[in-house]
Amino acid sequence: MRIGKAITLYALAVFALSALVAPWIFWAVVSVGDWPFRRVFNRVMLLVALAGLWPLLRAAKIRSWRDVGFVRDSHWLRQWAAGFAVGLVSCGIGVFWGTAALQPGDNPWKLPGFLLTGIVVGLIEETFFRGGLQNVLQRRIRPWVAVFFVSGLYSVVHFLKPAGAHIPHEAVWWCSGFEFLGGVAACFFLDPDIWRSVISLWLVGIVLGWAFVRTQRLYLSMGLHAGWVFALKTLAWFGGGSLLSNPLIWPVLLIVLGGVECWSRRKN
Repeated sequence: MRIGKAITLYALAVFALSALVAPWIFWAVVSVGDWPFRRVFNRVMLLVALAGLWPLLRAAKIRSWRDVGFVRDSHWLRQWAAGFAVGLVSCGIGVFWGTAALQPGDNPWKLPGFLLTGIVVGLIEETFFRGGLQNVLQRRIRPWVAVFFVSGLYSVVHFLKPAGAHIPHEAVWWCSGFEFLGGVAACFFLDPDIWRSVISLWLVGIVLGWAFVRTQRLYLSMGLHAGWVFALKTLAWFGGGSLLSNPLIWPVLLIVLGGVECWSRRKN
């Protein structure tokens, strides 16, 4: 089977299975916690996508962690730290351009938790999107096309739990997963803030994907991802607004993309 067909079937299967399974998982967990259906759906889709990723990697003849992007490299920590620093600085520039005065929030002990969240999210999402999906695609098509496509998917997936697509607890039935997907699609067309955020995350994904293409490793992209997550959560703790919905962050991301290209050329 051609890899393009395998990826298409994989994507359709993830959405369909998630829509079918999510109501049953929701009924199982609602008795122990007050989880909204949109959050349950998001978690179910992540688990289904992870479960189906390994067979997809095998089909593309990716059979080791080295092939995924975890290459033995004495400079791996330096690459990660450089990415983390660039992520912090670029968010800092965005804050300077588009955010009002900030005030520290309560409980500063949340900051180490934000750092841990950034590290974990960067590890999981970069392994899945760049080391997994993008890696599979760029073995069959031009790398920049793979980066563009996977970045779009990465962006859209982050908005599969908008508040506007909320389904009340008592209204959940076995077909609610498909209803929720329809509600998500409607939110995309009705909320301009979502579109601005989608474009911002698309650019973020392009930066991360191109860092993987140019280094053939995940360390730089994981560092960038961790730095951005930590900075955004810290900004929210300070009472700042959303950078993702602010178009002023777009030129900052393009500058970071140019920096990744210049740095990789110098290293090569």
